[in-house]
Amino acid sequence: PRDLNIVFMGDSLTRYQYLDLAFFLSRNGTWDREDHDEHFEVKSTAVGWQNFFYSSHKMLKPFETLCDCSRLGDNNARENR
Repeated sequence: PRDLNIVFMGDSLTRYQYLDLAFFLSRNGTWDREDHDEHFEVKSTAVGWQNFFYSSHKMLKPFETLCDCSRLGDNNARENR
């Protein structure tokens, strides 16, 4: 099937499940090497949430077309991808 939409709703664990799935699918459902446990790792290298949102969105282009994301304090966060 083509042009399907999937909705993920949840906490930060759900965020990383989505990012790992999108990263995996952006590489045609395969990892670069069989013995390499590659997964999506941007948070550890990005400094601050805005950099994380930018880096993760850039890494998934052109497959992820939208990142309406911001984090202005603990109670004012939004992440729509």
